[in-house]
Amino acid sequence: MSNTQNKYWFGKAPGHWSTVRVKSLFRLACESSKDNHGMELLSVYTDIGVKPRKELEQKGNKASTTDGYWIVRKGDLVVNKLLAWMGAVGYSEYNGVTSPAYDILRARTTSINPKFYHYLFRLKLTQGEFRRWSKGIMDMRLRLYFSELGNVFIPCPPLSEQNAIVEFIDNETDRIDQLIEKKSQLIEILQLRFNGEVNEIISRFPFRKLKTVASVQLSNVDKHIYKDEISVNVIHYTDVYYNDVVTSHTQLPKGSVTAYEKQKFSMNGGEVLVTKDSETPDDIAIPVYIESTKENTVCGYHIAIIRPNTSKLDGRFLFWGLKTKIVRDYFSLVAQGVTRFGIPIGKISACSVPYIPDIDVQKKIGLELFAKNSKKNEVSLKIRQSIEDLKQFKESLITEAITGQLDIQSWKKRGSTDERLDNIEEAMRA
Repeated sequence: MSNTQNKYWFGKAPGHWSTVRVKSLFRLACESSKDNHGMELLSVYTDIGVKPRKELEQKGNKASTTDGYWIVRKGDLVVNKLLAWMGAVGYSEYNGVTSPAYDILRARTTSINPKFYHYLFRLKLTQGEFRRWSKGIMDMRLRLYFSELGNVFIPCPPLSEQNAIVEFIDNETDRIDQLIEKKSQLIEILQLRFNGEVNEIISRFPFRKLKTVASVQLSNVDKHIYKDEISVNVIHYTDVYYNDVVTSHTQLPKGSVTAYEKQKFSMNGGEVLVTKDSETPDDIAIPVYIESTKENTVCGYHIAIIRPNTSKLDGRFLFWGLKTKIVRDYFSLVAQGVTRFGIPIGKISACSVPYIPDIDVQKKIGLELFAKNSKKNEVSLKIRQSIEDLKQFKESLITEAITGQLDIQSWKKRGSTDERLDNIEEAMRA
């Protein structure tokens, strides 16, 4: 042990704290499970720590057997060697088993609180140190073996202080997490209310086959750039999926096309693009309205281009029609596939969409809904910024407490958490 008055990677901790190597407090536990053990399969995640895998992974690759997996006991720390430098380390609240690809750290002594080190090892500050000790030629191949992790210096306060700090962090972060959850729910409520308003306004109109008022075509412009082709801006799948509208100010990736492709797939403004495939049938035909574009902008592949007959159909009105529940349900029903779903061009053309002959009424409704959507997005953006502020506050609070920079008793007496939370709320309302 050494005194922490010397400065380590975690800073200068209180003088009565000690500094030790990880291997002084934890040993590598390599306890294999027996056949047909029936124990819970656990995994460690960068964002939430150690959890039973069945709670989070309903589908996808599953282990055919977990016989011979490492046994995890409540209070152990589970380390993903490959992602430890990204925070994939956690305290286990469960007894169970986990993949031999993970390391299990078990406390050597009862004079430490392993959860204190759960908080320490998951800090962004610590991730930098773990990365420094990881071995590999590139980020994707970095691994933190116990032979290196065991040599990392860490702070070691008296057990009573470890317990007090853990209790403080548990309580304060629980308050912050609850507030984050409420704000996240508020964003969802705002979106649901707006969706309901769109359905109420648009779905009252009669429906008409899309092919009678618009043309539909599929783009085949890929992401390659060839020197002998025309340089263009390309609207790709993600540009459609994550936006409601594309304008001349939207940042788009570069690409290249032939003269024929440029003529066929160029955007002029007024079009609606929809995604034509997805991993799930209910997440398909996501639309975006093309308000305006930079010169030489084309549509990329995996996207359908809907060009309204401008004398009969307004693009903005069509966009909102494609957002209605009845149309969303239609696309979900006609999507074809097993592991990945797609919509044939004929099914898009055959879709019935809300329609009213008066083009001026269409334009008025389309513009009004985009204006309301913009206001809703502004409010949601402020809430999201508030959530980010809360996450940063949470990280700094844990860092200061776990490295001894924060006097938790005086912090609680002053009500400093309440003060910081109030400041974040005020910033959101501004």
